[in-house]
Amino acid sequence: MRANRLMAVVASLVVVVLAAGPTEAKRNIKPKAGGYVGKVTNRNGKGQVRLIVATFNVGSAQRKGPQLNSWTGILECDDGSTRDVTSIIFAPLTGAKFSSKMTDGSQTTRLNGRFTANTKLKGTVRVVTKGATPAEKCHTGAVTFKAHRR
Repeated sequence: MRANRLMAVVASLVVVVLAAGPTEAKRNIKPKAGGYVGKVTNRNGKGQVRLIVATFNVGSAQRKGPQLNSWTGILECDDGSTRDVTSIIFAPLTGAKFSSKMTDGSQTTRLNGRFTANTKLKGTVRVVTKGATPAEKCHTGAVTFKAHRR
């Protein structure tokens, strides 16, 4: 009798799992091209975020991915000073994820994130500057953001 109850519980769980369908992690996300807008979601940055998802010429190849065009991070320096920073960076898509690192002189910018749906994404951008003085050694920390297609 106890074995019959156990089998009934197991069978009902199997039915519930099969009825639930694929989970979010198994959804096939195909990022849509176009303009994306959103906002910074933590204290390391401020204001709106604007991206363009398109196919760009990268070296001799064409790569699809988001280009972060407009955002503001708060750069904190070793001497205690702060200032706003922004940069433009492209990150090629690998499935639904994107990641890139760009160095321009003493400033290094990193962008990574993922699409959570065909028209929504979330990501993180970081800027680090290096120099000889504490006023030139600065970082933003992780500036997190969410954006959706307009």
